Amino acid sequence: MRRTLLFAVALLLFIGFACNVLAGPPPKLPPPSVDVEKVNIQNAGFDFNNIKKKNILLDIDSMNVMISNLVLDSITVQNPIPVTYSNFYLFVDKLSADLSAHYRLKSDKFYFESNKNLLEIEKINILPKYSLKEFHKIIPHEKAYLSIKSDLLQVTGINVDSIINTGKFYFNKVLIKKPYISTYKDKRLKDPPYKYKKLLSQMIREIPLDLKIDTLKVENGFIKVQTIGTQVPQTEPGEIIFNSVYLSVYGFTNDSIFIKKWPIMNLYFNSKFMGVANLKAQIRMPIFHNGNYFEVKGELAEMDATVLSELLNRVLLVDIKTGKIRSIDFDFKADNDSSAGFVDISYQDLKLDIKNTKDPEKSVKFMNALVNTVAKTNNIKGMPNFTRGFIKYKRDYNKKFINYLWSSLQNGIINTFLLSKEVKTQSKEFKKENKKKIRLFKKNKKTDEDN
Repeated sequence: MRRTLLFAVALLLFIGFACNVLAGPPPKLPPPSVDVEKVNIQNAGFDFNNIKKKNILLDIDSMNVMISNLVLDSITVQNPIPVTYSNFYLFVDKLSADLSAHYRLKSDKFYFESNKNLLEIEKINILPKYSLKEFHKIIPHEKAYLSIKSDLLQVTGINVDSIINTGKFYFNKVLIKKPYISTYKDKRLKDPPYKYKKLLSQMIREIPLDLKIDTLKVENGFIKVQTIGTQVPQTEPGEIIFNSVYLSVYGFTNDSIFIKKWPIMNLYFNSKFMGVANLKAQIRMPIFHNGNYFEVKGELAEMDATVLSELLNRVLLVDIKTGKIRSIDFDFKADNDSSAGFVDISYQDLKLDIKNTKDPEKSVKFMNALVNTVAKTNNIKGMPNFTRGFIKYKRDYNKKFINYLWSSLQNGIINTFLLSKEVKTQSKEFKKENKKKIRLFKKNKKTDEDN
């Protein structure tokens, strides 16, 4: 029986094989393909979790996706993304993501449409995960406590196909509307562990992808900087406010193929300083040079000098009793190591009041008499006895780019009030250092143009 069954199976296999040979090869079928007019996903929600740390990395609520004319075939599968489509639409009602151990991002609406080459994110919030008190327990050294909000982030000129094929991110314009930036720093805390801070041009060069933004704009922003100085016994910080902030940046790129077209990145900053005085500044920065050269020019319009009184009192225990600032002009050049330039402060009827470090409510009469005798009551630009504040500042490598800018300006402001002998010495050092900076900057500018 067993032998009969095996023989029958062998016979059937032989007959099948013979039929296939006689019938010839099977017909060639077309390669598989998928052609879908519309893919529509509505009100989807999901999150990504870090199982070890037990926290949510990304949380998406009410996501809508629509893909038109989706095609998958033998040609498209050879591409980095194995499909083609006529339009890709993505809308997320709410989004939340972990940015770091201390900050989290939230936004209301996230919208992208490939046909319009447009990305929009509304109501962006970058907020600390902890209260200020908790933040200082976790980080016991000097570190900025940040809060950032914005009504709208808009990116135009996003070509998805080009990004996929070239790996380069080229955008026409990035617009940030109504950003609100608040930062708090307590300088009474110990210095942070040393870490070399890169300057802006080096940071742009080292972005790990090719990036080009034709125009970057900030409209109607607000910046609040709060600081407690080392000499101040009270807990209330001094405050600097920039209202109506408008920023324009041209030539933002780290792609070296644009070195000839855009050798220098230009940044234009306009705002109302402390809500009362117009502030204008320009930064010119050749991105592609390792020396990290840049130059800064700016001017601050007329304002009452007492506007600065609260800031100086909180940080340095100095009150400005009377005075008017006619104008402040500044101009300096800097590189990776130092800055050199000047600050011209034109003021009149200035009177200072030095407070007691132990009791800030009391003045130090002797110091007040000395300071108001040494410091000029009037310092009018264009007059023969006008004092220029020369900048000669050595960079602190443990501080960031913004600190480098402010410390350079502060150096010139302080030098405005030095004794005449010190000013003359500073002037000679400035002229020598500034000539060196000008030669270096011109040399690098010429290299850019030659390239």
